[in-house]
Amino acid sequence: MSVGSLTTIAAARDDLRQTAPSGSRVSKGAIGKVPAHHVEAGQSAGVADVLAKQLPTELVAPYTALTAVIVGAIASPTPNSPHPDQLIAWRWTAFGVLVASVILLVWFGKQQKTGRWSFPLAAVTSGVVAAVVWACMMPASPISPYLHSEHAQVLVPLFIAVAGVVAAALSASLLVSPTRQRGGGAAQKAAADSSVAPTSR
Repeated sequence: MSVGSLTTIAAARDDLRQTAPSGSRVSKGAIGKVPAHHVEAGQSAGVADVLAKQLPTELVAPYTALTAVIVGAIASPTPNSPHPDQLIAWRWTAFGVLVASVILLVWFGKQQKTGRWSFPLAAVTSGVVAAVVWACMMPASPISPYLHSEHAQVLVPLFIAVAGVVAAALSASLLVSPTRQRGGGAAQKAAADSSVAPTSR
């Protein structure tokens, strides 16, 4: 999923909290899975609808390029320096920039679409989980300097990939979980009152 899609979901969830009854779910049309006119009215989005779209794609290419530059800057081993500096601090800094970028872009993007500054916890969590799993699976990940054997360099990213799918499914379930209204039941009461308003002339 792109950051743009995450902000759209966050905005849709925020709008539901403001206007829809408590327990409402984001629709498939709202998350951009399919064009709105191809979706049955009221059809809710499921975990599978967002699971494969959580990766913040706008940040993948810049992060990959940055880590490639960092790894390229590592000196080759020599007899005098068999274990050159692995630039671990730079790797973790790049990782931190990635995570912070996901949080800020989703938060500010949601604010631009709704005009509200409430923190989109579910959307941010999904984006951060996907970004962290992606970063840790890459050969230039911040954890790679700690993997001292070929087996570890192959198996650890595979285990992270499996755990990442589970974590992504859990975070996707947050995105499609029923919303709860802010301010108690005031908005729900107002919606109920308007639905039973007298129709006498």
